[in-house]
Amino acid sequence: MKQIYLSLIAIVLTCLGLNAQNAENIFITGDAIETGWTSSNPEETRLVQQADGTYQWKGMMQKEGRFRFLTTNKWYPTYTTTESSHKRVYEGSYPIQYDTNGRPNEPSFKVGTGGEYTVTLDLEAMTMTLKLDKKVENPEDTHIYIVGDGCPVGWSLGSAIELDRLSDNQFTWTGDLTKANDGRFRFITSRNWWPSYTTANPEHTYVKAGVYALAYYEEGPKGEPSFKVEVPGNYTVLLDIEAMTMTLTLNNAYEEKHMFIMGTAITGEDLAEGDAYPTADMHLTGTGIFEWTGDLYSTTGSNTTALFKFSPDLEEDVTLTCRTDMAGDEPVADGDTFDLFEKTAGEGNDNWFTINKSGSYTVVVDTRVMTMSVARNKSELYIVGGSVTGSNTPWGFNDKYLSKMTETDTPLVFEWTGYLHATSENGQEAQFKFLKSNSAWAGFVNGAGEHTTVEIGGSYPLLDSTVPGSGDFKFAVPADGMYRLVADIRNLTLSVADGDSGILAVSGDNDVEIRLSGRTLTVKACEPTAVTVYALSGRTVAAATLAEGSLTLPSAGIYVVKANDTASKIAVK
Repeated sequence: MKQIYLSLIAIVLTCLGLNAQNAENIFITGDAIETGWTSSNPEETRLVQQADGTYQWKGMMQKEGRFRFLTTNKWYPTYTTTESSHKRVYEGSYPIQYDTNGRPNEPSFKVGTGGEYTVTLDLEAMTMTLKLDKKVENPEDTHIYIVGDGCPVGWSLGSAIELDRLSDNQFTWTGDLTKANDGRFRFITSRNWWPSYTTANPEHTYVKAGVYALAYYEEGPKGEPSFKVEVPGNYTVLLDIEAMTMTLTLNNAYEEKHMFIMGTAITGEDLAEGDAYPTADMHLTGTGIFEWTGDLYSTTGSNTTALFKFSPDLEEDVTLTCRTDMAGDEPVADGDTFDLFEKTAGEGNDNWFTINKSGSYTVVVDTRVMTMSVARNKSELYIVGGSVTGSNTPWGFNDKYLSKMTETDTPLVFEWTGYLHATSENGQEAQFKFLKSNSAWAGFVNGAGEHTTVEIGGSYPLLDSTVPGSGDFKFAVPADGMYRLVADIRNLTLSVADGDSGILAVSGDNDVEIRLSGRTLTVKACEPTAVTVYALSGRTVAAATLAEGSLTLPSAGIYVVKANDTASKIAVK
């Protein structure tokens, strides 16, 4: 019997020994922790196996720092996020996956709140759990900005106003909040739209003096709810991100002032008999200064001259326009400034302004000196999304993610010819939409109210993405190949054609037009420009510096054409 007991003990000890030997070596690495990114795996980064089989590490983690887990003294294999890009994490559980080799962008976890954490890896459930033991953030890392039509800067990320820090969790700003446009505003934490502090309600919330609940969003909820100014005036805003409240103190209410731009030039549409002129509310940017940015048209749909002027009060039929002592409308060009004259119904000549070239303009009315000035904005449009790159990380603001379209001879009509992917590398459907610039998400989305797969020969509605409730519906293509897209942002339509020939989206400081026909690339530029064609392997297959001429490609296949700093993928049959 004694021998049997000894044998059982030996078996148990052997099993325990095997368990110890089979325990995973797991180490945390990244700039979120003190040791930083290292594959040498110092002992203090080891996760300790627990009685329930999970692995645990405790320590300080810095806000916005990244981290993942290693199993050897090499960068791979690794345990990391299942997302295709870095995943911002807070207290809670997140799925993990085991990568034997690096994925594009080497996705990792990113700390949302700095502090002392307990990190637990469950290799059976394939989850990582974070427990925030003590919140310890560096207050200097936190920046909060106000942005929106309700504040002086409008929806401009680059001009967003930073709030002053009162303490680790309290921030303040004093300034005018108006009802310009729809008077909306919210708070951002960087020069990006998200993360954001905004109303805790699912819809836009009207605010005046008082205290309102805040919500923090990593990404925008549907409808992107904001605060809306109910009583315009000078306010002191106090944001408490620990109590999650916004307090508004009204320092001085002021008489609500408006300025409207009006006329057929702002829509480009003809008026039926009895129709009122279209109007748009201008943005109050300072005392007596109003600004509006949008499309102005030189003619209407019937080729009639399009007109515009201004009104501080539509109900009183008061307008501000060019000289009233002589007949004739005033043509306006980029950079012009004109004196304004106030006119009431029945007084003087009914003169208007006209625009000499359709396009996007910024119009400023200064009622202090009674002047109007215009500046033509550079018209741009970009196609962006996984359809362009075929990658698992489809959205971003550089040449890897987006491609510039070419404005045609018809203002506000853009053309792009290039290779589009039907699926991304992970087999998911690839999609695309359009941006007005290469630095902000404002642009044009699918106006059908759902994601749509386009067909060659089809025409589809577009919708300005800044319109409240526009959604973020995108387009997809049915198969990989060359497509020619024509986006008419005046009439809000997208036309799709076969891309075997057409203008490639290749341009830059020296505008370049490149057309593909069969195996021939025809180049036309303002001055001699270096054009290079690469195989997907990176090998150069054709190159020349020319202002006008052609390049012949060696064979059918997929190539990348680069001119200036812009590249386009093409398929040669």
